[in-house]
Amino acid sequence: MSGGIAWGILLLYGIMTGGAPSVIRAIGMTGIHFLAEATGRTYDLPSAAAVSACLLLLRRPFLLTQAAFQLSFLAVGAVYFPGGYLVKKTKAGNIAGMLLVSGSIQAVTAPVILFHSFEIPLYGIWINLLVVPLMTGVVISGVLGMFAALFAFPAAGLLFGGAHNIFWIYERAGSLFLSLPHARLTWGRPDFWQIAGAYIGILAAVFLLTEKSSIFRSLSGVVLIIALLILRPVSPDRLVVTFLDVGQGDCIFLQKGKDSLLVDCGSSQKRTPGKDILVPFLKSRGISRINAVAATHGDSDHINGIREILELKELKIKELILSEAGREDEASSRLGKKAEESEIPVRYGKTGDHFNGILGPDVEIICLYPQEGEIIRERNDQSLVFLIRYGEFRLLLTGDLEEGGERRLMETSEPERYSGTFIKKDTEEGLGPVTVLKAGHHGAATSSSMEFLEKISPKLAVLSYGRKNRYGHPAPDTVERLQSAGAKLLGTGECGAIELYSDGQGLRIKKWIVDLADKSAG
Repeated sequence: MSGGIAWGILLLYGIMTGGAPSVIRAIGMTGIHFLAEATGRTYDLPSAAAVSACLLLLRRPFLLTQAAFQLSFLAVGAVYFPGGYLVKKTKAGNIAGMLLVSGSIQAVTAPVILFHSFEIPLYGIWINLLVVPLMTGVVISGVLGMFAALFAFPAAGLLFGGAHNIFWIYERAGSLFLSLPHARLTWGRPDFWQIAGAYIGILAAVFLLTEKSSIFRSLSGVVLIIALLILRPVSPDRLVVTFLDVGQGDCIFLQKGKDSLLVDCGSSQKRTPGKDILVPFLKSRGISRINAVAATHGDSDHINGIREILELKELKIKELILSEAGREDEASSRLGKKAEESEIPVRYGKTGDHFNGILGPDVEIICLYPQEGEIIRERNDQSLVFLIRYGEFRLLLTGDLEEGGERRLMETSEPERYSGTFIKKDTEEGLGPVTVLKAGHHGAATSSSMEFLEKISPKLAVLSYGRKNRYGHPAPDTVERLQSAGAKLLGTGECGAIELYSDGQGLRIKKWIVDLADKSAG
C-alpha cells in the first residue's frame, strides 16, 4: 500500500512537470522497484529500464531519436554496466566506486552528447561527485518544505532554504568549472561509424581494466583515450562551401582542411543568427577558429550575426575584411571598431587584392570589386565581390550587388579599362565563366542582369533568401533570367542549408531539406 501511494504521488509529479522522457523513465523504474518489493521478487535494473523504454516508445516511437531519451537511458545503463560491473570486479571502495560510476556515465554518454551538442564537458566527472551526493538534500528539503507549506509558509520557506543553498552551490561550482581552461572541448558531430568505433573501444577498455595484469590495466586508459579520439571529426580534404539557411539574409562558410573563411552572416528574419545558427553549425564541425571573416557591406541582413560572434567571443577570428567602398559607412565602421576592441586586425578589400592562404595554399581568393578610390553612395553596390578559384572550380560571391555595381564590375575586369595591380584577363583573374554564382541581393529584380549573366555563364546559381519573405525574393524576372542563362537554381528558402563539395574538378551538391522526388539531390 505504501508503495502504491508513493508511486501515485510520483506519477502526479511527473504529470505536473510535463512528462519529460527522463522523468517518465524514473517513475516507471521506481514503480517496478516497488512492485518487486511487494511481490518478493528481485529488482533488476536492466529489465526495469527496458520495460520503461518500451512503454515510452509504444506511445511515442520517435523519442528514440531525441537526446533526452538517449542520454537518460544511457546514463542509467552506465550505472549498471560498466559502472556496477567495474566496482564489483575491482572491489573498489566508496570514493573509488563513485569515480568509476561517474567516469562510466561520462564515457558512455560522451558519443551521444557530441552527436547532439558537439561539445564534451571535460570536468563533468568531478562535478558529478559534487552534484550526486547533495541531491539527496535537495529532495529532502523540497519534500519537507512542500508539506510545511500546508500549515505555515514561514516554516516552508525555512525548509526550502536548504534546496536553495544547494542549488546556489551548484551554480557557483558550474561557473567555476566553466572558467577553467578547456572546460568544454568543441569536437564536432561524429559520424555513426565513429560512434560505433568509440563504443567498441570503451568496451575493450572496460574488460582490460578488470584484468589482474597491471600491464592490461594500464593499457585500458590508452584504449579509452583512443576510443574518445575516434570521435573527432575528420577535416575535409576538399573545398566545402556551405550556404547556411539564416532566413532573409546571407551566411556563407568555406572550409578546406583546417582553414576557413566566413563571408557575411546576418538576417532580417532571425534575431540572433550568429548565436542560434552559425555558432552551433561551427561547433558541429569542431571549429573554434576562423581564419577570416568578410562582411561584404553594412546591411544588417549581412552583418548582425558577425556582430554577435564578436560579442560572444566563443570563436577565435584572425582577421576581419571590410569593403574599401564602405569605409565611411556607419554600420561597417561600428563593426570594424568592435573587431579592433577584440584585437582582431581589420583589412579593407578592393579590386585586385589577393587573400590567398586563408583557405590553404591551393585555393585562390581574389577581390574583383570595388575599385580603390571609387565613391559609391548606394550601400548595396559597395559590396565586396570575391572570386574563389580551386582547380577548375570557380565560385563568384556578389553580396547585394545590383545592376549598377555589376556594370562597374564588368568595366573593371576589362584590360583596357584597368591596368593597375589587377592582372589582365589572360591570366584568368578577370571576370569570366564561373561554376557557381551566389546571386546578388537574394535574387532581387534589380540584380543579376542578363548582360552580367551572359558574361559569367554560371552552371549553378544559389539564392539565399527567407521562405515567405516580405520582399518577394527571389523575383520571378530574376529566376527567369538565371534559367535563360543556363543555370540550375537552388535556394535556401526551399532547400535549407546548401553544401557544395569540390575536389577542384567535379562538384557534389547536398541539400539539408531533400525533395525525395528530386533524384539529383545530394
